[in-house]
Amino acid sequence: MYGAAIAACSSIETRPGDTAAFEAAGTPGFARQADVADPAQAEALVSTVRAELGPVSILVNGAGPYHRVKLLEETWEGWTGMFDATLHAVFRLSQLVIPDMREAGWGRIVNFGMANADKPMAQPMV
Repeated sequence: MYGAAIAACSSIETRPGDTAAFEAAGTPGFARQADVADPAQAEALVSTVRAELGPVSILVNGAGPYHRVKLLEETWEGWTGMFDATLHAVFRLSQLVIPDMREAGWGRIVNFGMANADKPMAQPMV
């Protein structure tokens, strides 16, 4: 078999068709809901991936959502929540899968942000 098995994760509920799309393409994989900002859910997701699909050799982090609030209107909870969902989740997932990559002698981690991914624009001034 060529290619990779795919485990897709979203913080919002997945639909039955999400996994069916992999099956229809002949690609092993699944889609699951998990809040990877929560360390326990991130660990559980990686454990499930290993159990169902094997060791992780490629991790693609599409961090989001972007929390756009003017600096002086931002709350501490909103600020830290944005970092938990984006930066901290990427850190946790990377730490969890790097041992698989080291053992295999190969691996890739790709990170991209979701903010304005579909329509880049200049940020407004404060």
